[in-house]
Amino acid sequence: MPAPDPQETEVVEVVETSDTSGQVRTAPANVLSGIPGSRDDVLLGLQNLPGVTRAPLGLGALVLRGMPPEQSAYRIFGLRVPSLLHFAGLSSVLPGGFIGEVAVFPSNAPVNYGDGLGGQVDLQLAPAPTSSTGRVHFDVLQTGAEGHVRLGPNDVLSAGIRRSWVDAVLTPLWASDGGVIRAPRYYDGQVRWRRDAPGGGTVDALFMISDDGYTLLGAEGTGALASAYQRTFGAGLVRWRHRLGDDWIHQLAAAVVPLYETADLRGGDVASQWRVRGELRDDYAWNAGGDLQVDLGWQAEAEWVDQAFDVRGFGPAEEGSGTALQGAGYAMVHAWTGPVTLQAGARGAASHVVGHDTLWTIDPRVLVEVRLSDVVRLSASSGRASSFPGVRARNTDADGVEGLVPGWVWQNQLGLRVRPGYGLQVELTGYVNPMGNLLVGRQERFRFFQTFPPVGELDTGPYASEGTGLSAGGELWVRYEDDLWTAWLSVTGGRSLRTTRLDEDVPFDLEQPFALSAWAARALPRGWRLGMRVRAGMGLPMTPVVGRYQQLESRQFVPVFGDRNSERLPWSYGLDLRIDKRWVWSRTELLLYLDVQNLTWAQPLEWPLYNLDYSEIIGIRGLPLLPVLGIEGVFR
Repeated sequence: MPAPDPQETEVVEVVETSDTSGQVRTAPANVLSGIPGSRDDVLLGLQNLPGVTRAPLGLGALVLRGMPPEQSAYRIFGLRVPSLLHFAGLSSVLPGGFIGEVAVFPSNAPVNYGDGLGGQVDLQLAPAPTSSTGRVHFDVLQTGAEGHVRLGPNDVLSAGIRRSWVDAVLTPLWASDGGVIRAPRYYDGQVRWRRDAPGGGTVDALFMISDDGYTLLGAEGTGALASAYQRTFGAGLVRWRHRLGDDWIHQLAAAVVPLYETADLRGGDVASQWRVRGELRDDYAWNAGGDLQVDLGWQAEAEWVDQAFDVRGFGPAEEGSGTALQGAGYAMVHAWTGPVTLQAGARGAASHVVGHDTLWTIDPRVLVEVRLSDVVRLSASSGRASSFPGVRARNTDADGVEGLVPGWVWQNQLGLRVRPGYGLQVELTGYVNPMGNLLVGRQERFRFFQTFPPVGELDTGPYASEGTGLSAGGELWVRYEDDLWTAWLSVTGGRSLRTTRLDEDVPFDLEQPFALSAWAARALPRGWRLGMRVRAGMGLPMTPVVGRYQQLESRQFVPVFGDRNSERLPWSYGLDLRIDKRWVWSRTELLLYLDVQNLTWAQPLEWPLYNLDYSEIIGIRGLPLLPVLGIEGVFR
């Protein structure tokens, strides 16, 4: 790979930290966006990291170690946002020029992270460019433009906007026998202001909006509406970082994030929700000496939720609203002594639903890393993470119940990193994560799923903190990079199981016991670059239909389901190719790329939809061969 241009705003070097041996995976934006099959999108490139498996249709929902996407947290500046991807994961919600580096904790995140039993994805914005720049991007799925303007020696103002026409391209490719899927359409916009204060310190503010929508029509030619969905969210994020004397670094960050979702299902079942969330974080880092650092911090959150769900097949209609207040504090010590690094801390948190109960939890975590030589590092970590039941489950004025407790997961992980030669790095990770107090019951009623809703008999009884679970497995990540070649091999193997109210052990809905991604790219003369990716993975769990009967009054067929998630969809596999050409002039750079997905034309069954009498699976299949031609220009 050619050396990156230091003026490019998306280039960020990977920073070595004490917990890189399988505890956190980081990658710069310019590497992720150039992976074949990622359509020049930074966050779609995350699917090639170990521990990150593919969701239905391969569209990019981030499934970390088999856990549901809603159990993981997605962050910008360390502040939580609803998602980093548009609905169905067709594109990230920020353009590439705004993204610097992405850090993924599949589990075992430090105690300054909370919220959720899954992993953490933390997106860092690109550093301010040294001069004003502009960027335009066009491909067959979307178009966008962004600009970064220096207002003086200390201020940079950035703005971006994108709009898709992916629905026009993918709609004819996603047809099924029972209906016509119109691919989602989306747009997003961003404004960022960064100020480097003359006396030291930095203020960084980001304001963004994301809007998604799709429709699923009835049988072609009928014009009947089967379903429609819309999701709109905005975010206002501000972070102030500065030094307090020689030994302290202070960071104050705040966010306000409104979210609105609505769905019209089967042309009559209606669901909607409003969520408005505010967050304030106050963090301090104290350098207590060359071999000791202490991190302290606290955060406060408030969330107002208003929901109305009336969807057949998901239990009786429900409606309610409420407000949750949550506070947390943490302390963490980093100590270095010879070849040993120790990171230990604890996080305490409390959650109160106004007018109802208060819950609290304490989560300790510890990491030890030993540098056995300049080539080999060994790390081990263990710690607890918790998740509070939401307003919906605890609001007794609606369908909530008293007496729920926080769900927990105890995450245990071993990591080995070896650097056997120039440009080569090998990481091997093993983990065992038992879970308890998982929420069961009405959480299987309708909610706004990030992929597809579950199929089969649902537990719509009263909420209870009775579920248990276990996630265990191993991961391999091999990377090589020199002046010409960049190559990755990532292999993920493991199981993620939960125990139902009936003491049945079933896979989580998006569990994938095996996934492999291997890609390589080579820089060629005259600005050319050629890359190829191979992907393979086991199919997702599915609940089979073992019988059916017809209701006399309605004349509709009703399925009889087998055991939950007792069968699997077929294996998925694919071969992707990317070729690009870069021209560089004094103040202009032009990139032309062709990203061809699924050269093998494999279209495995991705989701099990049935025909009207449940006698045959029609389903949704993967995309056929999809060539994405794009062009990007950078102007300085």
